Amino acid sequence: MSAMGAGPPVRSFQGPRQALEVSAVAALGLVQGALPLPRAARAGTVIAVSPDAAAGAYGTWGGCGASKAAPERLAAVLGWRSRSPSGRAVGPGEVATDLCAAAVPGDDGPRPEPVRVVPAFPRPLRERPSSGRYEASALPAGLR
Repeated sequence: MSAMGAGPPVRSFQGPRQALEVSAVAALGLVQGALPLPRAARAGTVIAVSPDAAAGAYGTWGGCGASKAAPERLAAVLGWRSRSPSGRAVGPGEVATDLCAAAVPGDDGPRPEPVRVVPAFPRPLRERPSSGRYEASALPAGLR
């Protein structure tokens, strides 16, 4: 579960601050630390895996959505500024995880297991399409 958890709108800054530090600041630090290798090789792709809450607002996601959107934006900026490495974002869609169950209480609708969605992730690595957000569940099976 994220630092924010599911629930009503944020009433303090502690939850959003912690979520941003974990999901955004830490991700930025990891990418910055790893950049010298792909830049030296003039190759590589940074993929930000982010939920739908990164691309749109959901009441039950609160400030967590902002913390998930930040790495996606960082990958997009990296892709815009540099071809080595490039940056992409992949949205897994609604997947059967504890975080999704907590964010959508009472909704027991069928969701794919992560193992069914992850095979779509290599497409941005193989094909190197233009920077942007890709929904793993929308990719044709032949491209996974």
